[in-house]
Amino acid sequence: MRYPLRQSIALLLCTCSFTLIAQKNITIQQITDPLVIDGIHEPEKWIGMQPATGLIQMEPIPGESASSKSEFYIGYDQENIYISAILYQKTDVIASIQNRDNLSESDDCITLILDSYNDKRSGYGFWINPLGTQADFRINDDGRSIDRNWDTEWESAVQVNDGNWTVEIRLPFTSIRYNPDNKEWGVNFGRLIRENFEKSYWAGEMTDDF
Repeated sequence: MRYPLRQSIALLLCTCSFTLIAQKNITIQQITDPLVIDGIHEPEKWIGMQPATGLIQMEPIPGESASSKSEFYIGYDQENIYISAILYQKTDVIASIQNRDNLSESDDCITLILDSYNDKRSGYGFWINPLGTQADFRINDDGRSIDRNWDTEWESAVQVNDGNWTVEIRLPFTSIRYNPDNKEWGVNFGRLIRENFEKSYWAGEMTDDF
């Protein structure tokens, strides 16, 4: 399946704001106080910022709203992109994978996709499960080629709570390639809930094995 990266993100470093445009709209501001990546969501650092939410099922009921709420907050400073996610869940989280880059559908997980050239043909993927295990990959050739051997520097942490699990990510701009003259990026979020084999996405359907 192709990897449609359908959501645009305007990267406006000079004016200290992000704007997500296209099918869904969200404005994201610069973070003045960098996150401490410990997996604990800090609401005070996201005041006034609207999260990306309202994920849609790929499976088991395509097109239906996701059964559990997800909130993805995005911010940045001059050096990094930051993600803070709250993944609400009525059942216990399921996770067993501890080896980096060992992608599997056996665990609850989330995936971040960035199309830093906004060409809808290439991008970068970042996967994390409730144990904090990371995987990263590069998407080429309109999604027909996914390089799971690609590795880059990024930091993440997870906290499992009563009724949700939370994730924080710090991705340095130096860890990915992008055109500094291109002010629009693509972004997507995916989530897998192992308990009911549910896959959902935010901005556009993802591959079967995200």
